[in-house]
Amino acid sequence: MSRLFAWFARCERLFGYETLHISVPSLPPGVIVNDPRNLDFIFKNEGVFEKGDFFKQRSWDLFGHGIINVDGELWRLQRKAGLRFLAAPALRALTSVRLPEYLEQAVRALKEKAEAKEAVDLQAVVHEITTQLMGRMAYNMEMHADDDFTVAFEDASGATAERFQNPLWFLTELVTGGRMRQAIATVKAYGRRIVTSAVADRARAGDEKAQSDSPGSLIQSLLDSIGDEGLVADAALNYLSAGRDTVAQALTWTLYLLMRHPHVTATLRQSIQSLRDEAGVASDNPLDPELLTPTRLPYVLAVFYETLRLRPPIPFEIKQAQQATTLPDGTSLPTGAIVVWCAAMADDFAVWGHDRRTTPSGRVSRF
Repeated sequence: MSRLFAWFARCERLFGYETLHISVPSLPPGVIVNDPRNLDFIFKNEGVFEKGDFFKQRSWDLFGHGIINVDGELWRLQRKAGLRFLAAPALRALTSVRLPEYLEQAVRALKEKAEAKEAVDLQAVVHEITTQLMGRMAYNMEMHADDDFTVAFEDASGATAERFQNPLWFLTELVTGGRMRQAIATVKAYGRRIVTSAVADRARAGDEKAQSDSPGSLIQSLLDSIGDEGLVADAALNYLSAGRDTVAQALTWTLYLLMRHPHVTATLRQSIQSLRDEAGVASDNPLDPELLTPTRLPYVLAVFYETLRLRPPIPFEIKQAQQATTLPDGTSLPTGAIVVWCAAMADDFAVWGHDRRTTPSGRVSRF
């Protein structure tokens, strides 16, 4: 996969905003989009550009009817449930109650490792935090990063990614797909367990709708919106992956880049200290989570944004044209054409400069 992205980046530097045509035997015609105008056009015409059969055939076994894999009304229902979960009351409960508890556990574990002079896998530490948060706040379940589900999901998602690089995946898996099938069975069983737990919670609560700041509010919203327990299980697994895996990856890359760039770390620490001084909070006392907002900490937000540019958790996206259309740069797409864009756009010299550290506005210091 890394070689594929390196190839995307080379093409970006060689051809700039040009749309690149790709042709693979047995696959529909495809293009790689580099021009932001084309990408904006794709986003604004969701009825024309959908997930499509190419994507769904390869990801269906794992993601099913989840938000990653569907379009139209079912996508909107799941998105609405997710937005309710991310509303202000839920975020306050998450940052003020649950997050401090799990952070304290993580800091304690890190201190023990430091005292013992042992190496630390920061991704595992962050993954545990995000897993616990999603488990409790979204599903009202005790979840940990070393559950059987985690290993199975990593195996299944890795095998799913391989399908996009192998045109004959359906033949290959007849011989080599045993591990993937077992992993998917484990993942699906976990999804059913989430729904069973949520239904039991609802029965105990007298079938009342969950408040947006109550534990398990996401799964309850999905039950309210969709109803069908099989579809809800797929939706829950999709959100679990998005809420814990992508966030953990983004935070891990943030820590990695901060360690590689101590001058950015120093500026970030100073911005937090300035907020402490403004609020009159001593260095050895925790800050009120209500103060930790993007408005008060713009440099922290800039650091996260820059990390997402350089190391995005989801490095490429695929859509399929549902009807013949023409992109703003004049590229004609037949029905069924595959449209791909990826993180190479965030490395474009034309936008970011040859050192890839400057922005068009030049107002934010970058890694």
